[in-house]
Amino acid sequence: MLVGALPTSVNTSLSQAGVRSEVVSTSADRTTVSVEVAAEIRTITAIHRTVTIVDSGFSAAAAILAANFAAINGFPLAVGPAATDAIGSPTVYVGAEAAGASVDGQRTSSNTLPSLSMELADLAAASPVARSRRVALVSEASGEVLGLLNLSSAIVLHPIDHLGSVADWLDASGRRYGKFERVFFVQGPGQLNADEYWRLQGTVNGYRVNELMGVSGQGLPVIRQPLGERPIGAARIDGSLPWGSEPAPNYWTSVAQTFRD
Repeated sequence: MLVGALPTSVNTSLSQAGVRSEVVSTSADRTTVSVEVAAEIRTITAIHRTVTIVDSGFSAAAAILAANFAAINGFPLAVGPAATDAIGSPTVYVGAEAAGASVDGQRTSSNTLPSLSMELADLAAASPVARSRRVALVSEASGEVLGLLNLSSAIVLHPIDHLGSVADWLDASGRRYGKFERVFFVQGPGQLNADEYWRLQGTVNGYRVNELMGVSGQGLPVIRQPLGERPIGAARIDGSLPWGSEPAPNYWTSVAQTFRD
């Protein structure tokens, strides 16, 4: 699918390579592109919701996170309130600046990118459409993360070199929505150091390795701890976590969210 004012040579090259292409929009206007892409998505799915951003302030800085959240759920991304109003579906407004359209919707409350990444990941996990249990962890020092959209995973930003509050979020998310199916650890500037990587492995497996005590020769306060689990950070101190012990919020169904056909 081709979107935007692309040169005709792009379509020609694809055809010559045996790739069938479809022109969704040729406009360079963001409002027009948003509306035309939304119309195309509606021919594929029965989802009646959008995600709204604007090209200024915190909302613009959060554009990649918002786009990834939209992609996970199959929601159109509306750039600007005019596009949101033209599409006419309930929306998720990302950033305080984005809340200028007249349609009903959810408004994110975070004012930093790391906290927003976790907020959107929670919304994705609670969605009856996505129910995503995949997450890509990337340092907030990383630059371009656009390519991560192809992973169909929530994107969560962690502090430079360590997990920080992301460790608690992983633990809480597992309790609420179930164990993660896959966790992608993104290497690059500010990536997790060795100790934090070990902690990550333990956390997503449901084991609180940060509570282990003692040094070599003293033994570890673990229960039913196979030797094979210890090197990968799956240190069990009180049994595994009770995955998915809380029901999903009712926000999505309360505003008439529909499912894919």
